[in-house]
Amino acid sequence: MQKSNINKIDIVILILSFLHVCIFNFLNIANFSIKIICLLIVINVFLKNRISSNRISSTIKKRIIIMGIAFIVFILSALFGKDTHWKIAISNYLCILYSVIPLIYFSDLAIHNKNTLTKIFRNSFYIINGYAILNMIISIIQVIFPGFMAGMSTWQNSFSDDLICGLFGYSCTPQFGLYFIFVFFYNLYYLMSVNNDKRIKFYNYFILFFLLVISMFNDNKAVYIELVLFLMLYLAFNKRYDIKDKTQWTLKGIYGKLAAAFFCVLVSYIVLPPVRDLFEQNLIYAFRLFFQAAKSDSVMYYGSAERVYAVIHAFTKYHAFGFGYGVGTCYWQAGNAFGFSHFGLADMGSFLCLSGVWFTVLILYVYTSCFWDLTHSKNIVTKLLTTAVILILFFYSQIITSNTLCFNLIYIMLVLGLVHNYTIIENKK
Repeated sequence: MQKSNINKIDIVILILSFLHVCIFNFLNIANFSIKIICLLIVINVFLKNRISSNRISSTIKKRIIIMGIAFIVFILSALFGKDTHWKIAISNYLCILYSVIPLIYFSDLAIHNKNTLTKIFRNSFYIINGYAILNMIISIIQVIFPGFMAGMSTWQNSFSDDLICGLFGYSCTPQFGLYFIFVFFYNLYYLMSVNNDKRIKFYNYFILFFLLVISMFNDNKAVYIELVLFLMLYLAFNKRYDIKDKTQWTLKGIYGKLAAAFFCVLVSYIVLPPVRDLFEQNLIYAFRLFFQAAKSDSVMYYGSAERVYAVIHAFTKYHAFGFGYGVGTCYWQAGNAFGFSHFGLADMGSFLCLSGVWFTVLILYVYTSCFWDLTHSKNIVTKLLTTAVILILFFYSQIITSNTLCFNLIYIMLVLGLVHNYTIIENKK
């Protein structure tokens, strides 16, 4: 039996992390709460004397060294930048730390306290799903009454679709979508390991249906990509589907359900004009815009296309092979910068433009290695799959510069790691 090394400070950190995503961001105090969480993590590490222990030297200490090297590259980018403002440079580095520190912390917990984390997750069904149900109700009201309980903010978004995001904060549809993806996979794990109740199965199908539909209303097209990516990881980490566990899901059954779901969506698209319009105006439109952006500059000022242009321009105009244009030039999510209206819409473009490829690679290595630990990826296939998913999300979203998105991603990966561990143990019985 693995001995628990979780203390009271760890419990406080876990609670604050959940509240940070679900409540504090809505109240617009997330910038303060993340500082408290990171401070508690640093204090806790030193109180436990983890830095000097042998087991930490291969995890936390190694990543601190890499972050130190990244900091040197970061300083060089600021020094050689075109228009360096040190206040902006410091803010940009802190922005990264606010995601990296919790990520390193949770990856360490996943390695050395997986039994305790398993117990915590198995006993959190009603909390996790209760909050999901509350947000389903509120988001439906937000569709009917735009701006209802949109959260506190110091700025105003005139695009009402961005405000259909429950209680996750002002204009936080990405956080909303990732949380429901987390809930869906968490429920799959719960069904597998704790309670194979048919009512929970039906409820989880409804969660998936709700997420697919609401994402058409709040213009969160990334959800469809994210679902496919995480489903791919789920199938990879769920080592066998013919094991005699409580779910009794066979490999044939899994693919049968996926095929049936795909068939239903296809028929709906062909037969029902409203469904077809929703798909063409959202998902299909996004793909067309992406491919057009890769060919010419004709759609440069469309938000979705800026992700492509930012990466291309980083290498052609902003010295991405060196230290970038300079990390002190503007903030990661500056908005109007470098000729873009939505600069920082995705992290890959802003990182390459401002800091260059070397800093970007170092930060990505820390990120991906932490997610390998969260999911207990030990072979080359699962590591490559996890890395591919992180790269796609890095290109499409703000998984580093938005710590609330990072927390949601941590929760998803933790659940996939629990699935991985559970199926390995069941296969040995």
